[in-house]
Amino acid sequence: MKINKLLQEIKLSIAEYYKLSISYNKLNGENGLKYYNNYIIENVKKKTGLYLWENFHNNEIIYIGMVGKISREGVVSNHTLDRRLRASRLKDKKTKKYITTNEYLRKIMKEEKCEKLNIHIIHLNECELNGYFEAVLINKFYQHNKKLPKYNKSF
Repeated sequence: MKINKLLQEIKLSIAEYYKLSISYNKLNGENGLKYYNNYIIENVKKKTGLYLWENFHNNEIIYIGMVGKISREGVVSNHTLDRRLRASRLKDKKTKKYITTNEYLRKIMKEEKCEKLNIHIIHLNECELNGYFEAVLINKFYQHNKKLPKYNKSF
């Protein structure tokens, strides 16, 4: 399923959309992890929203995620996309240390033999629930593929 088809499902709720591209060579190079963090800080707005990872070469969507939960009182969390894309993702089974997003993406890109990864960023209109639209995108992906994106563990 292509990104444009997914975006059509939520087009009326998109306030802003942009795409970033990360090359494996830069991410894997000297100071690559620092490069990634700076790239995210400079290019991703400090807002909540959705993000999708796409293999540049085969256009496969490999992850759909969101940030910006809302409390019962209607307060949006202060965790933004720029922070999420630099945060810890999971613990390494061998070292028991947390793996940051930049390390995780480097590992994914190596496994996938992916020279370039697109990161699609979606900021929604005011008063739209990020979790709802993440569910819409994952559901549409599931209906089309009969499975979740490769790096979404569950939903």
